[in-house]
Amino acid sequence: MRALLVYESVFGNTESVARAVAAGLGTVMHTDIHTVASAPAALPDDVGLLVVGAPVGLVTSHGRDLAHRAGLPARSGDVHMDDWLRKLRPATIPAASFGTSVHSPFPAAPTNPLGFRLHHLGMRLMRHEIFWTQDTLGPLAGRELDHARAWAEYLATEVAGSPRPAAPDVRCLTVAN
Repeated sequence: MRALLVYESVFGNTESVARAVAAGLGTVMHTDIHTVASAPAALPDDVGLLVVGAPVGLVTSHGRDLAHRAGLPARSGDVHMDDWLRKLRPATIPAASFGTSVHSPFPAAPTNPLGFRLHHLGMRLMRHEIFWTQDTLGPLAGRELDHARAWAEYLATEVAGSPRPAAPDVRCLTVAN
């Protein structure tokens, strides 16, 4: 069994979190990490956990339109998370999602469109986690990369039923844009 992590990033904050998540997953199970542009069109049969991540608010086409009008570049190319999830076939595997969002003294409760889509694909949604940035451009707040790694280790341990993490095993297949 292996994990598949797919992410979309705009300024690199979500990419940094995705790499930390992949490292955490890799302590328990083999992990493949892809940008949404390089992600497989169908889930391979040996994938036992799907983890997806994107900036909160930019997951939908409406959010991307707003970002485009504001001149924000898309690091993941022309393929976006909602497009990829729309084409994905239903599966009954565990799944988790994460987002990155600007930390503020009065943060709004971020919605979870990724989790919503995973649930409607028949996946067992385990958790949704938010990782905070200090500003729109970053950097990530505090110890968010440690938080991401620990969160991912917990997910992988829960899925694999492993009491102890093994040596890291992460293969990065990210396409540079």
